[in-house]
Amino acid sequence: MEKMWGTIAEWQQLYNGWKDGTFGDLKVEEMEEAAGRVAKSLQRLGREIKHWPAWAWIKVKHQVSATTYL
Repeated sequence: MEKMWGTIAEWQQLYNGWKDGTFGDLKVEEMEEAAGRVAKSLQRLGREIKHWPAWAWIKVKHQVSATTYL
């Protein structure tokens, strides 16, 4: 459970830094690398905890967030 919430906290911290920063300071390569790392971590966790109610909530929230910010 700690891994799951830790990964979510990491993503929120990264996202808030990008969101609150200036456009010119964004480093796309670093953003892509971070997004890939977090996604891989969540996929790995998903195999272990897919039966947990919290996992279903994360999947729904992630799908909504991903389409909202695109």
